[in-house]
Amino acid sequence: MAYRKLIISLLLAPALVLGADEPSQEFLNNLALAEQGDAQAQFNLGEISWNTYLESGLSEDLQDYTSWASLAAEQGHPEALYGLGVRYINSSAGHPLDLSEGLRLLHLAGGLESWEAQRYLSELYFRGPFFPQNYNEAISWLRVGAGQGTSDAQSALAREYWTGTRVLQDKIKAYVWFSMAVMQGDTESVSARDDIEGQLSIGQLSIARELVSRCWDSDFQDCE
Repeated sequence: MAYRKLIISLLLAPALVLGADEPSQEFLNNLALAEQGDAQAQFNLGEISWNTYLESGLSEDLQDYTSWASLAAEQGHPEALYGLGVRYINSSAGHPLDLSEGLRLLHLAGGLESWEAQRYLSELYFRGPFFPQNYNEAISWLRVGAGQGTSDAQSALAREYWTGTRVLQDKIKAYVWFSMAVMQGDTESVSARDDIEGQLSIGQLSIARELVSRCWDSDFQDCE
């Protein structure tokens, strides 16, 4: 990847330049670190190249993005894995389409606690059409995110159990996961949790509250 090409990419990214004629110290630092194998710096340069490509439409800029992002992804950078995965699946802005590679990268990102990847995978399996619908696989990715303590994942999982349109309805599980989200500061889940509480019998509410206590004490591992 030519240095001159990277400078051109930089000059088209105004947030990272000092002036029209010279690269910023931030860019030079990223470049030096990226060439030494730093995954975050490689990811940063990939994002510069992608933004440049969106403006220029030049295949060289797209190649620069893929090269830098792939280097970061090879080192397990979650955001690089997620970004590449989405672009391979969506063929975003003319990025090459490769469904199997996109899915592989998203699975890697999801396993590295990327909620963005977990959420994307869940919807892929719930909806298709890129892959066969698999509701069990879809809900499992929401559980992964919920189990790592992501309140958005907990509320999303709770909503699936509450509505019961894509998984078997289970108001006790919905109450538990909404409660976890609320206990972590998700105020938008308060009304949903309270609505469910009003629909549970005394016995069901007792079970649900015991599960809430177990779930919280186990760091979201013993919840269902």
